[in-house]
Amino acid sequence: MTTCYFVRHGITEINVAKKVNGGLVNSQLTADGTAGARAAGQALKAVAFDAVYSSPQRRAIATAELVLQPNVHQQRTRQAIRLNEALREMSLGDWEGHLISDFAKHEQFDKFTLAPDQFDPSEFHGETYAQLAARGVHFMQRVTYENPTGTLLIVGHGTMLTVLTRTLLGVPLSDIMQDGLLNNASITVLETQDSQHYDCKRWNDTSFMKGQYDGSQFKSNEFF
Repeated sequence: MTTCYFVRHGITEINVAKKVNGGLVNSQLTADGTAGARAAGQALKAVAFDAVYSSPQRRAIATAELVLQPNVHQQRTRQAIRLNEALREMSLGDWEGHLISDFAKHEQFDKFTLAPDQFDPSEFHGETYAQLAARGVHFMQRVTYENPTGTLLIVGHGTMLTVLTRTLLGVPLSDIMQDGLLNNASITVLETQDSQHYDCKRWNDTSFMKGQYDGSQFKSNEFF
């Protein structure tokens, strides 16, 4: 059995500015973002990770580093953080780095959260949900096959990890955003025995932060 720990990055400066925070922009963690990542690290400090994977974007790498800092097994084994492009956040093309409110009246804006199977970002050179899910699932098939009895840490982004984990659990694309995004610095745990079928053991857990640093005060369509 492979056990997969998914952690979303901590709150970033672009998040707080309510700008589109996709796969083409980098942003520093805020003080709350750093605190959230540290809290996740404390919650996972006794977990022995056999491999660690992260999106290559700055906010995810910083979160992965903070999560690993207090880990007692990491101090002994020194697992490298393996950067993988498949974990990069969903690309929203020309929208990225701009205020979310600038696009509130665009016909595709509501579809982003309310009808993801109909979301068409081709006009602004973005990525579809189907493309995002496909690259994420392909990544998971490979790493779980390579670690059939391992425990993996996977650090990434709100939309990417939400779509990936729900797809792995069999949620249809039309319903993939029904419950909003995974919270910042949240922990989600899935298990698989065959790299195809997954069971959820822990979902969007931020109980270790008591609501302080997880960004849960933001609505999902305001907080890319």
